[in-house]
Amino acid sequence: MDNPFGIGTAVSDSGQEVAEENLLGMLRSMQPDTQLLALNLLRAIPVPKSAVTDLFAISQFARDRRLRFPAESLLGSAVPRRWLRGLLDELQRPTFRPDEYPAWFRRIRGRSFLDSSLLARYLYTWGLLSLPAYIQIGVFHPESFFHSFVHNDTLHLERLHLDFVPREIASLPAIQTVDLRRNQLTEAGRVVSKMKGVRQLILDNNQLATLSSTLGTMEHLEILQASRNHLRDLPPGLSKLARLQVLRLDENELEEWPSFMTELPALATLDLRHNRLARLPEQIGQQTRLVRLDLSRNQLRRLPDGIGQLPALQHLNIRSNPLESLPAELNLPALESLQMGPLPIDMLRPWLRQLDGHPNRPAIHITPLSHSNQATLLPREFPSLNLIFPRP
Repeated sequence: MDNPFGIGTAVSDSGQEVAEENLLGMLRSMQPDTQLLALNLLRAIPVPKSAVTDLFAISQFARDRRLRFPAESLLGSAVPRRWLRGLLDELQRPTFRPDEYPAWFRRIRGRSFLDSSLLARYLYTWGLLSLPAYIQIGVFHPESFFHSFVHNDTLHLERLHLDFVPREIASLPAIQTVDLRRNQLTEAGRVVSKMKGVRQLILDNNQLATLSSTLGTMEHLEILQASRNHLRDLPPGLSKLARLQVLRLDENELEEWPSFMTELPALATLDLRHNRLARLPEQIGQQTRLVRLDLSRNQLRRLPDGIGQLPALQHLNIRSNPLESLPAELNLPALESLQMGPLPIDMLRPWLRQLDGHPNRPAIHITPLSHSNQATLLPREFPSLNLIFPRP
C-alpha cells in the first residue's frame, strides 16, 4: 500500500489496513502546518495495532464534538485502553471554568503515561483544551509555539477564547498583521503596542469598552479595526497614529466623536455606523484626505458644515439618522455615492440642486419616508440625477 507520509506499517490484516488508510486520508486533508505537526509526532510514536480500536473511538468522539483536528493522528504507542476510556469519560464533561483548568489537567496527567508538555499539546491540538488554559498550565515553549500561528506575516489568534493577549507574541519578528477577532478581550494594547512593525490590527468581536492609549505608539499602523465591541470612549493617544488610513469602529456604543480624532493626517476611511453618536466636531472638515465616511444608524440631528467641504470624499453615508437639517453648502468634487434618508423632501432638495450637473454624476441612494411619494416626485424634478430608491 502506498504510504507517502512515512508512517510505519503497524497493521497487517485487511481491517487494520483500512484503518490506516482512513488515517492517511485524514492526514491528507489537514492544513500544512497541522499536517507537519501530526507527521512529526507519528514518526516519533508509531500507531500500534492494539490502539486501532481506541483510535477510532476517539475519532468518533472528535467528530461528534466537531473538533478541527483528528485525535487519532496524535496517539502514541502502547496506549492503555483503560486510560483511554477514562480520558474519554473525563473529556465528555461540560466545559470547565478557567480556574478549573490546572486541577483538571493534573487529574488527566495523573492517569497519563505521557509527560505534561506532550499531553497538554495533544489536548490543545484536539480542541479539548483552550489556548488560555494551555498558556495558564505553562508547559509549552512560547518562543516556538506562537510561530505556528503565523502565516504570510499575519499572526492568526482569532476565535481562541482569549481573555488576554499573550505577552510572548511581542517578540515575534516581522509581523505586519495581528488578527485577534472573535475572542473575549477587554484590553489589548499593552502587549500589541510593543509590536512596532504591525501595519494592521484587527480587534473585531471582543469585549472592549475602550482602546488603550498605548496603541498610539504604533508608528507603522495603517489599519485599525475594532468593530462590534462595547466602545464608549477613545483615548487621546490614538491621535498620534500618523500613518493610520483605515479606522473601523462600527457597531459600538460611542456617543461622541472627540475632536482630537480629527487630527489623523492620513485617514482615508472612517466607519462609525451603528453607534450612538449625537454630534460631530466641526473640525471633521479638516480631514482633507477622507475618501469614505459612514455615519449611518446613529443619533445625529445635525452635521458639521465641514462635511460638505471635504475635497477627497467619494462615499458618504448619513442614512438612518434623525437629522433636522443639512449643511447649506455641498461642495464635494470627488463624490461618487451618497446615501441618505429617510428625510423630508424639502430637506433633500437643496443638496439635490447642488448635485445637479455634478461631473461624476454620483449615485444618490435615498431611503424615502414611509407612505411618501418621494420616489415618484424627485426623479421628475431632477431627471438628470442618478437617483436610486431602495425597495421597501
